[in-house]
Amino acid sequence: MTELLVATSVFPLGGGGRIEKFVKLLPDCGVRPIVVSPWETQSAQTQRLLANVYPVSLEKHYVGSFGPTYFAERLQARSPGARHYGLLKALSLPERLLYVPDHMVRWVPFGIRQARKLIREHGIRVVLTSSPPESTHLVGLWLQRHCGVRWIADFRDLWTARTVLYQPATPLHDRFIRRLERTILQSADHVIANTDENMASYVDTFGVEPRRVSVIPNGFDRDDVVERVALPHDDDVFLLGYMGNLSKHDLPWRTFLRGLKMFCDRVGTDRIRFVQCGFLSREVEAYLDELNLGAVVVRQGDRTHHEAMRITASTHLRVVLLADNSYSRAMVPAKLYNYLIMNGPILAVSPTDGAAARVLTETRAGTIVAPTDDGTEVCRQLLDYYQRWRRGERLVEPCEERVANYDRRRHAHALADIVRTLHDRDVPDETAQAQARHVTFTGRPRSAAQ
Repeated sequence: MTELLVATSVFPLGGGGRIEKFVKLLPDCGVRPIVVSPWETQSAQTQRLLANVYPVSLEKHYVGSFGPTYFAERLQARSPGARHYGLLKALSLPERLLYVPDHMVRWVPFGIRQARKLIREHGIRVVLTSSPPESTHLVGLWLQRHCGVRWIADFRDLWTARTVLYQPATPLHDRFIRRLERTILQSADHVIANTDENMASYVDTFGVEPRRVSVIPNGFDRDDVVERVALPHDDDVFLLGYMGNLSKHDLPWRTFLRGLKMFCDRVGTDRIRFVQCGFLSREVEAYLDELNLGAVVVRQGDRTHHEAMRITASTHLRVVLLADNSYSRAMVPAKLYNYLIMNGPILAVSPTDGAAARVLTETRAGTIVAPTDDGTEVCRQLLDYYQRWRRGERLVEPCEERVANYDRRRHAHALADIVRTLHDRDVPDETAQAQARHVTFTGRPRSAAQ
């Protein structure tokens, strides 16, 4: 089998992530992944996932890192309007000054050392790095320049364009990181974008040649919903599902909850339950109390991906929330793809002209409400679905052909084709490889011909 070195900042994450699924499915496509990741992201849950999801034959190597970070990592989960955001930003400043481009750069030297060893031992010719965090791409950049391997840079999201999450410590840091972003995008032998909109950004903004960019979206794994959970509610209770944390300040959860309140006032709170898997912030809890919706929410707490999938698949309608800004128009929440195989409608409170709306429209899997809604349209959509459910009608008629485009098995085959193409490309001769080992990082783009 063609061997592929995979460098990622956490493995496994929760069982449903993009890289986790690639690692699981690539062997069926003729590619054998070898994973390098930092020890610090391991936990009892990740050990259970490794034992239950992946074969014993999966080769994985865990490495050390320089010291922990505390505040910078938590700042990434906050938005400017969140409680204590200013304090957290100040406390995280020393970490953000030191760790560039992000807090996980601490494991990169150890990852490079282990990756070099594996390249020598296995004769590996292709490396895949995935972000965020973007510091992981430094592993690929170094290995490409010093070991003569081909490098695939997988971007699960935009980088500096994520204005809510991108928090450079100083203007000097900002200039350096933006220069590094351009270097990485122009140096990689192949770039993978997760949406058409992101691909257009890489081509138009950074001058990446279209032939070096592929779109492999996020998607679903049919194995995740082989079983469902029987939720303890009467047959006449309409169940809404949400898979993920309700904590981000910029998500339109207020819009949805206002609509949910209007809906409950129309049909009665005893007939509605909102089943949520994940963290629920104190701010959301307070808003639920303000709307007297506490009894409607069924809190499932933090769950593994597989548990959350089985629980959410047992509801009648699933909810997606996405902020209304220019950046989010290029985003498709991963949960939307997972909902596509649950045979039920999706209600998305998201920009009506973005990538998420496009996926939902082309698959005919649900409806979209703008985040600027005062709750009235959310209520109307919920009421319509509820009434049809009461009449025993099918709530949605998805386009199965379009839905199948987001099957992760198809995506694994697409990635395997890229890996084999790069693997079979002529490698530099011994002289070029020797020169590459002595190149020092200058921040200058590497030409496509190298």
